[in-house]
Amino acid sequence: MSYWRELVSLLIPFVPLLTALVWPVTILIILFWFRQGIRGLIQSLAEASIGNKLVFKFWQARTDLLSAEPLPSADTPKQIAAPSDAKWQNVADMFWLGSDLEWTVQTSLRGAPKERIVHGLKQATHHSSQVGLANTAPGQRLAGFKTQVDGMPESALDRQWRDNFVEQMNAVIRGFSDLARGHQPDFRPGP
Repeated sequence: MSYWRELVSLLIPFVPLLTALVWPVTILIILFWFRQGIRGLIQSLAEASIGNKLVFKFWQARTDLLSAEPLPSADTPKQIAAPSDAKWQNVADMFWLGSDLEWTVQTSLRGAPKERIVHGLKQATHHSSQVGLANTAPGQRLAGFKTQVDGMPESALDRQWRDNFVEQMNAVIRGFSDLARGHQPDFRPGP
């Protein structure tokens, strides 16, 4: 019995320390348990602020770095022939084609549900058709993405899929850009 009393008397000074460690240890266990989900949230974080004065801005996803390409040079624009029946006078459709393509990329990066991504692809496909570019290589890739994404389960749209999708969509955007630049030989990307 004296053994237990000695042991208790030795441990009593450590009780406040053990009590103080309960919350930090609990937090560490929770962080460890949910580490994958937390990692995904941090990777898609665009901005964090503390109060009104301290604001941190982050890259939204790894593909933002991968897709950052140098500005096109004015020297030799890539020439790709557009169909002769392309309706370049439909400037509103050209505008909305570019806007919907970029919106779809950004929506995908932000983790939007499948229905929002499909909506963007549907809109972009409509505008590429209105301009007469649906049968071009980028137009066909765009239509293929719409069919592909429409048939996928929501659970398949994970971060890796989204990053890959964005890289492919950036190639489609460059394809449409090359078609438009080929139509305007005097195009200058900068002042």
